[in-house]
Amino acid sequence: VNQYVGLDIAAVTVKFNRKRFRHHSNKRFALWDFAACPLPRVTNSTPQATLVHIKDVLGHMPLVRAKQAVLNIVESEVRFIITTTFNRSEWPATGNHKVREGGHYWVDVVSAPFYFPQPHRCSKIDINVPVRSCLFIVDAAARSVWLKTLRAVRTGKGGKAG
Repeated sequence: VNQYVGLDIAAVTVKFNRKRFRHHSNKRFALWDFAACPLPRVTNSTPQATLVHIKDVLGHMPLVRAKQAVLNIVESEVRFIITTTFNRSEWPATGNHKVREGGHYWVDVVSAPFYFPQPHRCSKIDINVPVRSCLFIVDAAARSVWLKTLRAVRTGKGGKAG
């Protein structure tokens, strides 16, 4: 890894990781609200991120903000996304429900309103709960279709807006 940039909305997490990785010159940590703004560039000369890891975040955000966060990530032209997700067939409590900021729902990222493409690969990460960490590969064609779907949902022209 040439450069690692860790972004988080929680100041305590950023502070912890800055201290934990202070001896790594290629790692930076900063505050960032991915629902409020697009994925930042480190410098004007660096390419956009190659991979974005969204771990246990979307299920703690109101659906409107979570949808906007996903749209910002997809619009950034990132090639790989890793995120946690539940599958309704394995965990009936799964469902993308309206919650307040910091609340919780068992998020299913391939369902409305997120419409992630089918994952390339998933790994179970907890033996007691059917949560999976999944890799999504987003090529130009998949991104185009995904953006069209997300934008239609955002404007109320298709899918289940929540």
